[in-house]
Amino acid sequence: MSDPKILLILMIKNESKIVKRAIESALKIIDGICVLDTGSTDNTVDVVNDIIETLKVERPGFIGKVYSEPFVNFGVSRSKSFDVSVEFLKENGWDLGNTFGLLLDADMVLVVDNPEKIKPRLANYDSSMIYQIQGQYKYFNTRFIKMDKSWRCVGVTHEYWIADDAPRIVVFEDNIYIDDISDGGCKADKFERDIRMLLEGIEKEPDNSRYHFYLGQSYMCVQKPTKSIEHYEKSTFGPASRESHWFALCMISKQYMLLDKSDESERY
Repeated sequence: MSDPKILLILMIKNESKIVKRAIESALKIIDGICVLDTGSTDNTVDVVNDIIETLKVERPGFIGKVYSEPFVNFGVSRSKSFDVSVEFLKENGWDLGNTFGLLLDADMVLVVDNPEKIKPRLANYDSSMIYQIQGQYKYFNTRFIKMDKSWRCVGVTHEYWIADDAPRIVVFEDNIYIDDISDGGCKADKFERDIRMLLEGIEKEPDNSRYHFYLGQSYMCVQKPTKSIEHYEKSTFGPASRESHWFALCMISKQYMLLDKSDESERY
């Protein structure tokens, strides 16, 4: 079988200033683009369509399309971006079993040192995790997904990808990573937006420890330590990694320091 093709999958809104940067960073390895716009009020869609038309001329066989759907939440809307990408690939006669989706956001830059090594290594797997670097944080995240699997995105925000029929994972520790610049067009009210969506999520799933953890994070970022402590504590009673439990306890201690409660801080 030939090396797999790669389709860049983007979900965007009001990213006209930076979307070209994201697309250009991936051009070394992609063969097409599928974009889901969730309600841009600027000229983002026009910018992307111009890029696609130029690439079709410069690179014969290159495909690209923009879909539009109203935003629901990150899990639902990202899952929709996968669904429309599958539809688009079928329209163009691509083999889903030999195609990977590259999952990027507009405010990310893909850094690839040896692009010729990526596709051959992906070929025998169902997905790939690569490093994502955001300031002081560096962690693995699923960024390549095989398009013939039943992928869905889980969570109203701080979402993650999962597919029960995709057990084979390859991890790239070198040659490729994501620089998460986080300068997107919808970041101005990020924490308030996340709090709103997470609270809506908890109404339906009150014991979701992941939602409580990220509420703790979000309330800390908007300087509401009492609310932050409340949700961080709730996150430690649910199923989660030891790392997230440890981090929650550290952040609870930090919030008690801000509240001048040194005994409680020391206890945590």
